[in-house]
Amino acid sequence: MKLCPLLLLITSQLVGCTMFNSTCPSIPTYPGAVAMTYVEQQAIIRMTTYDARTSAQDILSYYQKNLEAGGWSMKSQEAHRIDFLYRTSDNRPPFDLSVIIDKETKTSTEFSVVVRINGPFAWRNWCSTLKP
Repeated sequence: MKLCPLLLLITSQLVGCTMFNSTCPSIPTYPGAVAMTYVEQQAIIRMTTYDARTSAQDILSYYQKNLEAGGWSMKSQEAHRIDFLYRTSDNRPPFDLSVIIDKETKTSTEFSVVVRINGPFAWRNWCSTLKP
């Protein structure tokens, strides 16, 4: 359960609680991961492939913990993939994010972080600096 960071108090009575998600979400990067490629499609699908000297489970656990702390909600989870959804406070079209394990060896894991900005074409330039 998430605790609300803002409590609205009027005349010493608890009136409501509102969660505020920023318009452009932040995406963490696994510590020590090295970016190998970055691809952008139609300015609304952005994907970075990384290599990290750790296990697939460590990567998935890291992203689950840090994305949920940043306001993302988990949509689904599989053995080598987790999917998240992020909505802004004013319920703008959501952002989808997937962390996908591409290849795991004994010493490292190659994985992709893919973000999709959903909504009408006007959203193509939304969060232009947001890169996974």
